[in-house]
Parts: sequence; C-alpha cells; structure tokens
Amino acid sequence: MSTPDGCEPVEENGKPRQLPLARPTIALAAQAFRDEIALLGLRMRRPISDVHGFERIGAEVTEALDFYDERSWLAHPQGFFTTPPPLKRVTVHDVTALGRRYERMTFDSGYQPHEGEPGASRYSSYAANDQATR
Repeated sequence: MSTPDGCEPVEENGKPRQLPLARPTIALAAQAFRDEIALLGLRMRRPISDVHGFERIGAEVTEALDFYDERSWLAHPQGFFTTPPPLKRVTVHDVTALGRRYERMTFDSGYQPHEGEPGASRYSSYAANDQATR
C-alpha cells in the first residue's frame, strides 16, 4: 500500500511506522501564537492582493507544474539545472550591519528561464534578477 504522495510506507519490525502524535502543550500553543503574530505583521505590511492576482498565480503554478512534469524535472530535478558559466565582473563590498562586519559579493547571475517556462517573461523583466548577491 502506498501513501497519498505515492511513496511506500517505511516499516519497522514488520509494522508500518507511524508519525509521532503531537500533543498540545503550553509551549506548542505559545509557538502557534508567535506564528500568528508574525503572519499578522506580514499581512499588515502587504495587504492581500485582489482575487485576480491570486487566480493568475494559481494558474501559473498549475502551468509550471505541467511544464516541469512534461520534462521529468519533478521526478529528476537535476535535469532542470545547467552548469553555471564562470563568474565575470565580481565585486566585493565591505558591509557592517548590526555590529557585524562581512563582505558582500555581487556578480551577474547569467540565469535565464527555460524557453516556454511559465512566468519567464515576468522574471526576466525584473532588473534585480540580473545580479546575484552572496
């Protein structure tokens, strides 16, 4: 018998291994409360988009899943990635933030979405995607 995701269940001593039971505790409730506060803050900073925006995103995700599945990239994601070209025009900047000093490296990313990939034209239209920062 396989699980909903198509994986075979792991057995231990001839019996299917079960997920541990999450017992409600004060600590778990406090963590859930902190998560809700964080989400509330995110919602306040960026109001929920209009329904059409969510419909576009949902349709694009469905198209992308079909696109990647047709190329077997969902089953074998290593096929999606190509070897990156050698880095060119690398710049290194000294940065100080929160009392810590470090170096930030910036270079042309060279990444281009695959031809026909859903969202490729929008991704390519964002100038910030031309550079990678580490």
